[in-house]
Amino acid sequence: MPEPLNPQAGDRHERQDQGQDHVQDHGQGREESPNPGPSRIERIVDEALRLPDASLVIHRHRTLVEFKTALLTETLSSWQHGRMKSWQIGPFEGHHCHLDIDVVERVCFSAEASPCQGGRPNYTVWFETADDAGNPHRPHGYFSVTLNAPYRPDGSARDDIVGAIQALYRRWADAAEVSADAAFLAALEEAAPTNSTTVTSSPGTGDLR
Repeated sequence: MPEPLNPQAGDRHERQDQGQDHVQDHGQGREESPNPGPSRIERIVDEALRLPDASLVIHRHRTLVEFKTALLTETLSSWQHGRMKSWQIGPFEGHHCHLDIDVVERVCFSAEASPCQGGRPNYTVWFETADDAGNPHRPHGYFSVTLNAPYRPDGSARDDIVGAIQALYRRWADAAEVSADAAFLAALEEAAPTNSTTVTSSPGTGDLR
């Protein structure tokens, strides 16, 4: 089975300790090569998947796949066999998908106005590739994590939900791979000082800044 990026994560992300020296193949019972520490991109993906009331979205021509992050009992895990590495989002025993995290070169925080949010900003973390990833809306957008319901029925922002994605951006804003569009930065400027919700981080995240 894949090794979790954060084996100490609690609550819905708990899983049995598999040790630090080897990673098990997907149900095959074969020991694989030691898994090197997670990259900066892997850590950002893992933290984005822990955002409250959000969804992992994979959009392709005539296809849109959505995973509610609250229903993921595991976030990002990986295993390595020789030079081959595999990433998995979600538990092996349940709904999950495999994405090639190595091809992600940029992380963009976006707040484009969207009809899905009544014309208000749609808070999204985009994980982008250098080439065309096949997304008809955003060609370089390989996958994204987007907030499901950042607003109350009266249209006001849910500060705890919006604050979490803003805190994630602040945490990684200095990383070379991370950027934010003008709408996200404008919303960040307007955010109340109390919007300081944090996201559980993967161990050692700050070491790779």
